[in-house]
Amino acid sequence: MLELNILLAEDMAHERLVIESNLRKQLPNNILPAFSFVDYAEAAINIIKSKKIDLVILDIDFSQSPHSSGMTGLEASTKIKSINPDIYTVVVSSSEEEETMRKAVEQYGVDWYLRRSSMAYEELSWLCKQALLSKMHREGFLVEEKNRFKTISKKAKEVLRKVDAILPHQNILIYGESGTGKELIARRIHANAKVFDQKRPLKILDCSSLSANLFEGEIFGHKKGSFTGAHGDRIGLLKLVDGGDLFLDEIHNIPLNLQQKLLRVLNDGVFSPVGSNEEIKSNFRIIAATNIPIDEAIASGKLLHDFVARISKIRVNLLPLRDRIEDISFLTDSYLSSIGSIDKEFSNEALDYMKTLFWKGNIRELRSLIDTLIANVKIPIIRKSDIINLFPSIKETLATSMPKEIPSKIDSLVSQIIEEPVPLSHLIENIERAYLTKASSENNNLSDLSETTGYSKATLFRRLKSLGLSLK
Repeated sequence: MLELNILLAEDMAHERLVIESNLRKQLPNNILPAFSFVDYAEAAINIIKSKKIDLVILDIDFSQSPHSSGMTGLEASTKIKSINPDIYTVVVSSSEEEETMRKAVEQYGVDWYLRRSSMAYEELSWLCKQALLSKMHREGFLVEEKNRFKTISKKAKEVLRKVDAILPHQNILIYGESGTGKELIARRIHANAKVFDQKRPLKILDCSSLSANLFEGEIFGHKKGSFTGAHGDRIGLLKLVDGGDLFLDEIHNIPLNLQQKLLRVLNDGVFSPVGSNEEIKSNFRIIAATNIPIDEAIASGKLLHDFVARISKIRVNLLPLRDRIEDISFLTDSYLSSIGSIDKEFSNEALDYMKTLFWKGNIRELRSLIDTLIANVKIPIIRKSDIINLFPSIKETLATSMPKEIPSKIDSLVSQIIEEPVPLSHLIENIERAYLTKASSENNNLSDLSETTGYSKATLFRRLKSLGLSLK
């Protein structure tokens, strides 16, 4: 049995009973809910401080409680998140105002808002499953150590929340630069579904490693003699993965005619092995990944629009390491621990220096750098100078990335702005728009512009779209 610790903060006793009884009915048999009950917000916060809780269901208003000092469920959610950001918070309210709902999520950090008048216990059960999966990942129960996606970044954790909300039947398309952990996310998605279906299979195929003929036989299977080299019958992955998940890594390498063939299988659920007229049924989910921005891959003809539309009901965009620099120290320590009895540590100066690097290869590049340093630095403390001496190209890149006069120009600009203050968010947006407008006039493709700006292609595409700009 899987235990889920739920705190129900509700000032009406009969409402507590209704929520508890309905939730027990909706949850799968393998989940055992352990309820705690309070009737005012302050008590909920005290419980969080003293007891292990995975999910909190909060009334928005505790005016019926004789113990309440006036704190609302929204305010309690903020406090709870400050104590433990991993706890899921759900607010239940009689308010039908959209402004209140949006404020709850955007200002107070509530994970989900439910209306009391149309309380959907199936939806609440789904939220409980998310909280359970998140807990199991944190405790290391679902994926073996080497395949865990590790992070302390708030932004990256938000991505994981989205991942844990994916339903078992939904196709997913993951975008991320090389080395950002696309396969780790795919394994997490599969592990989440497997919690409730232990027999669910997973098959993985690196689409960059096969020719068109081999790919077709690998996916669909083939009959003996159907093509040169087909010395025997082969069962395809689509049959082996029936009832489970097929992870296709680097899908932009799949030939277009096979993308079309896969699309038909997804639509019909039926396929035939190469060289056979036999029709085989298979019910499977595709988890696909690519390191090329999706819209760029479609525009360049690497991916069919219809194929992408069919496999990307859910899209997951992974952050490059340079956009989650707080993870650098954490991942460095974690990797050193995983190696074992290596007596090495990084100085604070070295770690701060690593946070300034571009990390084109992301986590994979970080690990490679650590391995090289471990092998070459002969004392326990790794310093900034060790990194520069072993990787001189890093020093050259940084030396040319920001001319000496730029910081003084920035100081001068800031001084002028402070004299005539404007909202900082407006200023940053206008500077970015002006910069990208100028840069895009001199770089007519995404790759060149990415190199000029230092943005990843995915971030660049997203920022251009947000600012209403486009490449000429």
